[in-house]
Amino acid sequence: MRIIDYFNILAAVVNAALVLVCLAAALRRRRQGLSVSHAIEIRTRRDDILYAVLVLAVLALGVFLRFWDLPGLPDGLQQDEASIGYEAYCLSNFGIDRNGYPWPVYPITWGSGGGSPLMIYCNVLTTKLFGTRVFSIRFVTAFFGTLTLLLFFLVLLRLYGRKTALTGLFVLTVMPWHIMLSRFSLDSNIAPFFELLAASVMTAAVLSQETRTYCLAAGLYSLCLYTYGSANIVIPLHLVLVCLLLLACHRMTVRQLLPGILAFLAVASLLALFYAVNFLGVPEIVTPYFSFPKFTSSHFGSVFISFGSHPGAVLLQNLRGLMLTLTVGHADEVSWNMMPGYATLYQFTFPVTFYGIALGAVRLVRSRTKRDAWDPEDAGNAVFFTLLVCSMIFALLIEQDINREVFLFLPLVFYHVTGLKGLADGVAGTRRMLSRAAVLVPLLLLTAGFGSFAKDYYGGRYNDYASYNFMPGYGDAMVLADRIAADTGGTVWSTYSNVASPFMLTLYYTRTNPKEFLATVHYKDPEAEFRVADRFGHFVFGLPEQEVSHCADEKYARDVFVVTAQEAVDFTESMPEGSGREAPSYDLTPFGNFVVIRRSYP
Repeated sequence: MRIIDYFNILAAVVNAALVLVCLAAALRRRRQGLSVSHAIEIRTRRDDILYAVLVLAVLALGVFLRFWDLPGLPDGLQQDEASIGYEAYCLSNFGIDRNGYPWPVYPITWGSGGGSPLMIYCNVLTTKLFGTRVFSIRFVTAFFGTLTLLLFFLVLLRLYGRKTALTGLFVLTVMPWHIMLSRFSLDSNIAPFFELLAASVMTAAVLSQETRTYCLAAGLYSLCLYTYGSANIVIPLHLVLVCLLLLACHRMTVRQLLPGILAFLAVASLLALFYAVNFLGVPEIVTPYFSFPKFTSSHFGSVFISFGSHPGAVLLQNLRGLMLTLTVGHADEVSWNMMPGYATLYQFTFPVTFYGIALGAVRLVRSRTKRDAWDPEDAGNAVFFTLLVCSMIFALLIEQDINREVFLFLPLVFYHVTGLKGLADGVAGTRRMLSRAAVLVPLLLLTAGFGSFAKDYYGGRYNDYASYNFMPGYGDAMVLADRIAADTGGTVWSTYSNVASPFMLTLYYTRTNPKEFLATVHYKDPEAEFRVADRFGHFVFGLPEQEVSHCADEKYARDVFVVTAQEAVDFTESMPEGSGREAPSYDLTPFGNFVVIRRSYP
């Protein structure tokens, strides 16, 4: 076992012990009829300045962790990032997507989707600002990740006060899930910000009980539908549940509900028309200024589980997967989701998180019977608890991975912070040392976990671990190969070893004109769920006869080959023997694990 594994086990045991101590202290107070005494907080101007400095320091740390060396960490580009970036490049420079549709409401990208409209159009803006480069793709997620930190702090400040808000800001700042999510541009990675924005406005609406605030919240929830496909299930389910709760608790009236529904439908109307085109037989709508395209294939089959003849076993398997997600994480998650030894919320935090969820459930039951006005904690708990429940229900129905469960993790962080506050409240009125330890020990463990994560993630270990998925060097190799082939009039042959969807990376890095791509592209299977091209322009993806040695054949004299380092070794070892004109010479240019091979001439 690694050192981090031992640390995770020890830290989880310590957190669980603290939870038990707090429960015992709370039970003892209840039996003795004692109440929790809340000291009146007396603040001076010096306290306010110190607090502001601490908040700014943690925010500055969050900005640094999310923006430092964005193009180089992760090193390379994942294929979905390239897809989003190329879509933004096409729209910003040619007014069409890579499938030829002018300004689509929902770009179909791979054929069955795979790119959120909001993410793509945000990338159109950053492409205009910063140009077509890796930084402009990842700026979007880093920017919204930083805004999420600030908004989370403001939400906690209103619900719980200054100390808990600062604690929560630090917790989210150092969470591996949120750091990694903010540093690469998967289509789901801006969803948490809009989820939190909608939930925060909904909380404000519950407190104010103003119809216009409910309508604003409904519109923001509807905007979430444009961030990621999972929102189409989680958000409506959450709204149904929270509205039923609010109606039952007399925090919302039917007269307020109806305008909110109209506001939700108004924002979602474009998406509704897109779905009507795709699932209700409405013809495609294509104009020079906007379009509603039709998917070439359905994506639902690979998202939702098939219960088959053993629905109970399938559901239990997904329940097991959900419990792993909530605790120590999946060991088989891909590298862009999780780093070994560091679960989404660290492997040792789940006792405190579960404690916070339990406190939320108790508060929800108690607030259900309240006759007077809800306090901010009641309102926030009602919103976040229903959001957590709906996200968990969704996780039970899908082929699980962190990306699809993206709406689950922010409520989990919220309840981890609630659990930390519960630890402090649970030992209130007991010994001062125990009261301090109840919060300081988990935070010290979190700080130690973050220190280890930062060392491994920012120190280079993560790039080594994730190189298979981010393919560093391949894009630069294809740029050089493209330039050489343009001069020689030859073909670029690309390997398929250790590279996913090489055509997509090539499109982005070489900035291929989408009209040229559409005119020359050949898909392996045009009706596949994710269409993959095996050639376009002067690019062919797959080596001739799958043997590198064939590039020494005279008919490939004008061609360029992009291969892995091992394939390049195989090529040099299979070079024909001879001298003078009988033995051609080759130039080999390395780019990370990839090598560009071309015939050299005197």
